[in-house]
Amino acid sequence: MSTTPQLSVDSTTTSSIRWTRIAPTIFVFWFLGLLDKFAMGIIVTSKPFLHDMALSNQFALIGLLTTVVVFAQAAGNFLFGSLTDVLGPRRSAILGSLVWAMSTAISALAPNLLVMLVARTLLGLAEGYTWPVANSLTARWFPLSERGRAKAVWLSATCIGPGVSGYIVGSCLTVFSWRGVFWLLTGISLLICLPLILAFLKDYPAKDRRVSREELALIEADYHSNSPHQSEVPALLPHNKMGTANFWLATIAAIGISVSVWALAAWLPSYLANAKHLSLSLTKDYLLIAYFVALVANFVWGRIIDKTSRRALWGGLAFVVGGVLIFFAGELRAAPSILLLIVMVSLLYGVAQPVTQDYIHKIAHPSRMGLESGVMQGVSNVFASIGPTLMGALIGVAHGGYEYAFLFLVLIFFISASASFMLMRRGF
Repeated sequence: MSTTPQLSVDSTTTSSIRWTRIAPTIFVFWFLGLLDKFAMGIIVTSKPFLHDMALSNQFALIGLLTTVVVFAQAAGNFLFGSLTDVLGPRRSAILGSLVWAMSTAISALAPNLLVMLVARTLLGLAEGYTWPVANSLTARWFPLSERGRAKAVWLSATCIGPGVSGYIVGSCLTVFSWRGVFWLLTGISLLICLPLILAFLKDYPAKDRRVSREELALIEADYHSNSPHQSEVPALLPHNKMGTANFWLATIAAIGISVSVWALAAWLPSYLANAKHLSLSLTKDYLLIAYFVALVANFVWGRIIDKTSRRALWGGLAFVVGGVLIFFAGELRAAPSILLLIVMVSLLYGVAQPVTQDYIHKIAHPSRMGLESGVMQGVSNVFASIGPTLMGALIGVAHGGYEYAFLFLVLIFFISASASFMLMRRGF
């Protein structure tokens, strides 16, 4: 680009398209995607659905409906990682949204389990675009000094989506049939998500006529200045970083997040209901509180990350404290254990997750962000698909107890903490 940015640019005189159009649009497609993925957990409570799919008392097959999505999303991360760099994030998001709508339409029409599994596989592949597209747009549209806050905006969807999906999908299920819920999700994709992408997303700020020269200079300023982030600039070279130790240490940290998120999504409600004897209504309320606290932590730490640039320190500490909390949560009575779990979820979603996603922004060049963030997330999702099943097996070994399953999560937390502290020694 020909514009040479100057640090003297006053951000108050610029346009703010990156904050008013780009970040909110990323949030929307993230939130709606999570609504889709978490919807199945509610739909399988519908007796008509279980009857139509011949799934009554078929617990392994019910679990398969989630497993195929996570596996397919891992493949989608790899696929869209490459497509995002070749086609650009905008066209990749359009393609993903169209396939996403097709998958939910097939789900609404599915006559049997086989067709439903095909539809769920398509959904996972389609939603594989969310990670590489979001990271690529963040790298292209936000200076290094703002990326923590920018990611806090769209990662907040990972707190809001799981927290409200039970209420939204559950309410729709009582009004419509389970097929009607899938038609509603199809309409959301075609009438909300896709139009926003078409209207607001551009691959680069220089291609958007709404972006002022001042905003364009501000976006690029960190790459050309002697700012506090200058030490990060040498890492941003346009060549393959996937063979470096930094990339794989960041991937190990991301594995800890993905495994924990999906394992908790599968078993935390069951733990609260069965081990702590909470009603379904109270369980949903506590989960909503946990994700709300995580949402607040997400925005707070987004600003702290930008101001301190101490990504790996915060990430490592969040993993360590989270592991200690979940270890003791299994040993205490209901009230204190629930409090510890709420704090642990807030650390996981609000601190560790945005931090680990920030690692890739120091490693990958914006022109390769789609591919390299897609590979990182794809690898972590492969491991994540195993987590819920392995935790279920450990619960079975403990004859319905959760102590072995929690120890598994503690181990995952400490492995990711070790990777984060190693990155800290490397300047992250």
